Amino acid sequence: RAGLAAADWVITTGGIGATPDDITRAAVAKALGLPLESHPEAVRELHAYYGKHINEVRLSLAQMPAGAELIHNPVNRIPTFRAGRVIVLPGIPSLVRAMFPSQQSVLSGTPYLKHHLETHVGESHLAATLAEAETRFPAVAFGSYPDIDSRPMRVRLVLRSKRREEIDAARDWLTERVAQIERNL
Repeated sequence: RAGLAAADWVITTGGIGATPDDITRAAVAKALGLPLESHPEAVRELHAYYGKHINEVRLSLAQMPAGAELIHNPVNRIPTFRAGRVIVLPGIPSLVRAMFPSQQSVLSGTPYLKHHLETHVGESHLAATLAEAETRFPAVAFGSYPDIDSRPMRVRLVLRSKRREEIDAARDWLTERVAQIERNL
């Protein structure tokens, strides 16, 4: 639920098999407030894939939140789904690569742009500058990520925005301010 509150889409990978630790289907249904039900098209796909080897455990793979849309699996027909703003994919990287392109049209929209800056200045020296940056550039999200294991210590500053002009201006402004801080230390 927290992911849905904070993002336009939530994409999960893994946890959709038939063993007790595969809880993604139930967790997504619970987060969306929907019951789990057997998806008829998924049942057909499973019968087509397993043939005479179909059993109740394999049929449990057709359980999805009510109203979910089946995502076509071109590799092995094991069903995954999209429910609301949640896309559920398998945990196997090759299957994700095969299936994700079919979801890109759903995710279309203005892409986020991202810039990175690195400095050896500690976060305490950057705090006031980052606070000012957030005020000056409200359309840009700023993140500060220290790498305390590197020697010398490094801080990676990440800027994200859907607006090219804003992120470019913020990058230029922040680059200049960080350089001033570095010179003054």
